[in-house]
Amino acid sequence: MRVNTVCPGLTLSPGVLARPGIAERAPQIARARALPRDMTPNDLIGATAFLLSDEAGFVTGQTLVVDGGGVMH
Repeated sequence: MRVNTVCPGLTLSPGVLARPGIAERAPQIARARALPRDMTPNDLIGATAFLLSDEAGFVTGQTLVVDGGGVMH
């Protein structure tokens, strides 16, 4: 059994944008990232597809942070 997780940064989905104040703060958050742009749900597709693929068949117990470099370790 494999168990992995994708940990997204602030993703501008319709549900997130409906929250009060998010649309106004989104530009500040984007500028603070290493990749200074808004994150959309499509930005999660590649990471998720990789973890579900045979190429990640020996990957387990991992957290893949997808946040455009908002938090860099």
